[in-house]
Amino acid sequence: VRLSAQETRSDHWAFQPIARPEVPQAVPPEWVNNSIDAFVLARLNERYIRPSTEADRYTLIRRLSLDLIGLPPTPEEIEQFVADPSEQAYQQLLTRLLDSPRYGERWGRHWLDVVRYCDSRDSRHTGAPHDVNEVWRYRDWVVDAFNSDRPYDEFRMDQVAGDENFSAVFAH
Repeated sequence: VRLSAQETRSDHWAFQPIARPEVPQAVPPEWVNNSIDAFVLARLNERYIRPSTEADRYTLIRRLSLDLIGLPPTPEEIEQFVADPSEQAYQQLLTRLLDSPRYGERWGRHWLDVVRYCDSRDSRHTGAPHDVNEVWRYRDWVVDAFNSDRPYDEFRMDQVAGDENFSAVFAH
């Protein structure tokens, strides 16, 4: 059965009004620290999967560091985090990693892959006339946009308007 465009549009999830879903009842409740955990636990329970045990502090700092900045923590950073028993240690670590210039470099790289960023039109002739000499300014702009937490709608609009607006961004 083929639906008309109007019928498809009205039934599609993207056209439904935004509503706050009911938070599932968590079993066992001790696994839940927030409402997101309740949704994850409900899905795990549907598949008869037990949640993993909580990561130790050494594992946690390695995971966070590798995920957010793409680099392992230094031995000193590990030692400092593992030795800090305070409730704020995790939040402080998270803030430090998100404030690192490496954060924008790691996550900006994914955007640059999507837009097919390259410094040369022909990688066999680096330093040749095929090079795009000023394109590094765009790369740095993307990294800075991630590091400054630029809102996605503005970031996307600047990408679309790039031919007109980037010349002003790149001007010295």
